[in-house]
Amino acid sequence: MVEIAILGSTIVLLQTIFSFYQIKYYHHFIKGIVKSYEQKTNYHLDTEIVKKTFGSMVIVVVTDGNNTIIESYYYRGFTVFSKFQDFNEIKGKQLDKCLLDHLENKQLSLKQKAIKQLINKKLKAVAF
Repeated sequence: MVEIAILGSTIVLLQTIFSFYQIKYYHHFIKGIVKSYEQKTNYHLDTEIVKKTFGSMVIVVVTDGNNTIIESYYYRGFTVFSKFQDFNEIKGKQLDKCLLDHLENKQLSLKQKAIKQLINKKLKAVAF
């Protein structure tokens, strides 16, 4: 019984340490993007998180004043060793209703669901 308690405590401790590592990596990555655009005007950074049973997906998008996607990245948060990767499929596209309509009729992957949520959130912000 003591062995099970020690194993459980070790698992919880490791999960906590790895969670701090992931949070630190996320903040470092976002801070780097913000720093590269801090002297430029009319650029926006948006993020969206979609959770699934095992893991999650984070989308990071930088848009210009016309809502054209300048930079985009995704992070599949299943393990502590995951890193942000380029999301080239949406670079150069407009983050607007046309992209949302394009995604409406598709079997959505986790990345597409994140983009759809991001667009919906952006459109709601514009509507109010």
